[in-house]
Formats: sequence, structure tokens, C-alpha cells
Amino acid sequence: MLYRIGDVEFNPAASEIVSAGHRTHLQPQVSHVLECLARHHGEAVSREQIFTEAWQGRDTSDECLTRCISLLREHFHDRDQRHLIETIPRIGYRLTGTVEVRPEAPSAKLASRITSFTAHNRFLKALIFGGAMLILLSGWVVAAGLITFYR
Repeated sequence: MLYRIGDVEFNPAASEIVSAGHRTHLQPQVSHVLECLARHHGEAVSREQIFTEAWQGRDTSDECLTRCISLLREHFHDRDQRHLIETIPRIGYRLTGTVEVRPEAPSAKLASRITSFTAHNRFLKALIFGGAMLILLSGWVVAAGLITFYR
């Protein structure tokens, strides 16, 4: 899913925003907060709802959410759209302005899957290497024990 927020294109899968050809990578948690606000654009989204959706039940603090909102406002401030994230006192936040939802382009989905596969591949390689090292170390310990036993 891609979002067009004002003149900014937001790709949650890649955690990035694009405006006037300039691509900016967002920290993953900042991206999750923006995605939550974009899904509920025009609505006042409570802090608790943002915590539930963006942090998926993990413990966090109000300061973490405030920091994410601050970083998002900095990104939109650079594009004269700081007003897009409105604070609703004692409730939460609202993403104002126009938000257009578009399906993700097939090439973007493929790139996302390739990135995911590459990260998964690195993990498997590290796991295999670690297992091989463990087997070698075990073999060395057994061999050293047998040599000592037969002396």
C-alpha cells in the first residue's frame, strides 16, 4: 500500500517518503506511526490506538510517541506541510489534508521481498556458519579427549 499525503508519497514497506524526487528513509517506528495516522487520516487517533497499532502491544512510553511525531513534523516541515499532523489535546493526533491510498507497484513489492529475502539469507548463512563452527569445536574437544584417554 502506498499513501500520497499532500505532495509526499509514503511507502510503509520501504519506510520512506518521497517528495519532488527526494527520497528520505524513516526510522521503522516513525514509519509505523505515520502508517497508523495515514490509515486513519482525518480522524483523531488516540495515543492508545497508536501504541496498539504502531508498537503492536510492546511496552513503550509517551516520550517515544512524542519523539516519533516530532521527527515526522520535521520531515513534513521541510516540505512546508508541518500542519499535516495536528495534536488533539488529551486525545492524540490527526493527519489532516488529503491522503490518497494506492496499491503498491509490483516492482516495489518485488524490491521489498528481495530485501526481506536477503536479510533472511544472511541470517541463514550466519546460522549455518555458527553450526559448522560448533560441530568443529565439538569434534576438536572429542578428539582431544580421546587422545588424552589413550595415552
